[in-house]
Amino acid sequence: MINSVGGVNFSAAQNLNYPVAKPVYTTQPMVTNKPYKEEKGKGNSSAIALIGCGIAGASTIALLKNKANIDKIVKNALKEVGIDGTGKTISENISTLKEQAIKDGMTKLYNKASLENQVIAQYSEAKAAGKPFSVAILDMDNFKSINEVLGHDKGDLFLKEISKQIIEVAEKNGEKAYRFGGEELVLTSVGKSKDEFSAMLTEIAERIKKDDALQSNLETFKTKMAEQKEPISEQLKLIQNGVFDELKNNKNQNVAKENISKFLDNYQKDFEPQDVSLLNEIKKLVSSDSKISLSTDVAGQPLKIQLDKFVTPYKNTLHDIEKWSSHVEKTNAFTVSGGYVTIPANATAKFTTSDQLVKAADLSLQDAKLGGKNQILEGPASYLEKATA
Repeated sequence: MINSVGGVNFSAAQNLNYPVAKPVYTTQPMVTNKPYKEEKGKGNSSAIALIGCGIAGASTIALLKNKANIDKIVKNALKEVGIDGTGKTISENISTLKEQAIKDGMTKLYNKASLENQVIAQYSEAKAAGKPFSVAILDMDNFKSINEVLGHDKGDLFLKEISKQIIEVAEKNGEKAYRFGGEELVLTSVGKSKDEFSAMLTEIAERIKKDDALQSNLETFKTKMAEQKEPISEQLKLIQNGVFDELKNNKNQNVAKENISKFLDNYQKDFEPQDVSLLNEIKKLVSSDSKISLSTDVAGQPLKIQLDKFVTPYKNTLHDIEKWSSHVEKTNAFTVSGGYVTIPANATAKFTTSDQLVKAADLSLQDAKLGGKNQILEGPASYLEKATA
């Protein structure tokens, strides 16, 4: 005997000795604007179907005679499906779904689809009212390093915390913020002067510098960067001193070969080889008795050029670590950069899409990052024309 369906308990109906009909299963959505109607061969499409499972089959006379008991059963059933206000009602579920459709699940910022629909509408509203419109992009400095050094879970935490600070400042000022993509977060404003808008961005940047949930990770970040730097430096030293210098100065061939093998074995642990066949060709060469030099042909190119292809990822990674390390040592904090434009109502540039507006801010952001990060910069008027070209 089935006692419940969808969380609704029917034992009370059974205790009354009413005949209990088999539950009506449905693949139809629970939400409907149509009046209740059961069609032959089809499931019911309203929440009443859940209640009906417990009392359908009871005779009309029995129901009338036991109205008080039936009322109690119905009330309990309603309570269990959340229609009496003790749980989420259908309308509340609809509201939740609507929010999920317009907001980013992780950051709670408005999502890219909302940005595309709303930002150009905000701009048009401001222009029609003769008011300035501002748009900014905020970007976590060296966000890639957060993921690579501290892990993606920490990267997600950083995004959430930064977004929380942006949302609080935006809502306090009656504005909206969006997740454009990755760690790029957009803030818009209708009617504020460029000084007022700049003050909002500066407040966000200062909040982030003082956010303990972020800044408490700084010392761990520095320590782990140093730990990652050491083996990378060792690999570069191995290939430069133990291979290139050995072969250049016609020193010990066996030492050079051993160092190449060691370098390539470690390489496969550190990186995914882009050219496995080339890696195997070099391994085959150094395992043979053949004499090698920097100009020895391997797959159509000199050995040094081919080895340089495997050295490059180490050089790039070391450069990134040194750049991240320099930045946090200078600022002693995790920081954001921002670029923005404030468009006067009489601007000649004709924006027709939200992406064009964001592009104008993004051009300013690139300037902020080239200037050394941890900056909030306003883009020149020329960026308005450039973004709409």
